[in-house]
Amino acid sequence: MSRRAQTVRFKCSHEGCEEYALYTADDRKHAARLYDTYGNGKYKCVRHAHPEEVLSADSLVKTYSMKVFKERHGMFWGVDKAGSGFVFGPGFKAYADDFPEGTEIKISAEVIIPKPNQIPNINERGRE
Repeated sequence: MSRRAQTVRFKCSHEGCEEYALYTADDRKHAARLYDTYGNGKYKCVRHAHPEEVLSADSLVKTYSMKVFKERHGMFWGVDKAGSGFVFGPGFKAYADDFPEGTEIKISAEVIIPKPNQIPNINERGRE
């Protein structure tokens, strides 16, 4: 008997939130594990599970810092302890082995909202 993948959907349990998560379960057993983990109101979207990480009009800048830790089998990036030897994100990649122990990397994201007079009229963009 062949296995049949199925899409499993969970709604955020935060009151009033309309976000959904879609997962693809490889088989019934995998779907059951997903339901055990996220079903019955356990799932929360990122906005409600980790609100301190979400950029918004009230929180325009987020910065994340890690430093290089030396372990007997190499150099690793981490917050409080060694984690990964390689970190990456939009526009950067960094190998911990390329830096001395204690080196810190700060990764920032900033939202720049245009001034109202800089936002083109919707009709100027070719939509009606």
